[in-house]
Amino acid sequence: MCLKDKSILVNLSIHKFGTTRTDTRVTAEVLFNKSACGDSGSWKTKLLPKDCTKAIDQIDNSIRKHHRLNTLPWSDKGSRILPSKNFDKYMSTLRSLHRERDELVEAFKRMYPTYLADAQRRQGALYNPDHYPSAEDAAAHFELKVSASPIPDSDDFRVALGSEAELEQIKADLDAEIKAAESNATVELFQRLCEPLAKIVERLSDPEAKFKDSLVGNLNDIVELVPHLNVTDNTKLLKIVGSIKQQLSYYTPDALRSSPTDRSQAAAKAQNILDQAQAWMPAT
Repeated sequence: MCLKDKSILVNLSIHKFGTTRTDTRVTAEVLFNKSACGDSGSWKTKLLPKDCTKAIDQIDNSIRKHHRLNTLPWSDKGSRILPSKNFDKYMSTLRSLHRERDELVEAFKRMYPTYLADAQRRQGALYNPDHYPSAEDAAAHFELKVSASPIPDSDDFRVALGSEAELEQIKADLDAEIKAAESNATVELFQRLCEPLAKIVERLSDPEAKFKDSLVGNLNDIVELVPHLNVTDNTKLLKIVGSIKQQLSYYTPDALRSSPTDRSQAAAKAQNILDQAQAWMPAT
């Protein structure tokens, strides 16, 4: 089974209402009064207090983090690979975050008249009502979309070109892109495993080093996720996951803090697994 049979491409786009505007009228006045050239600068008006979108910004960051964590790289154009095994988990959490975001946008819309009144007070003669849409239109700027498309396949590429050679070259380029995406996806999963392992080795190798519960939790999270993202069915990845579960998963943060023996043993085991993962990681 090839990549296109067990994955789709997803593209996440998030938009928001901008809280600053370049004011051409004020810019012209400043440049005139200062006898400055037109390219000397511009005046930006803070339309709304930054805090008014802080909660929405935070949920947007959570959505982006969820999107990247549960998908794999495809290209530099924004699309990412979503394995079918991870589709339900990805969409369930995304819908929950989207609902939470919608509630925050509704709260922003309710507060919008208050924000406008505050803007008039703060800006004085700089206030320009033309910079402010209605509450409904302002809220509509907070758009979130996830678009999906199939993984391309050179066998499905049908188009009339000038020559058969040109068509074959395009197909070959597409096959190379798919092969590179598969390789990059596997490398990223190895890296996702190596990063928390390396942090465990670093912190636990120092008997005096303090650490948060997330030192262990982050590794456990990625161990649970890797099998759902392993689009190339890489058996070495699964062996690394198995080694972590067998050798490290039973250590709790409290035990590692209280037992020097557990701490040193866990550090040694993590180092051995890390060495194996780095040895098996495909070359980039």
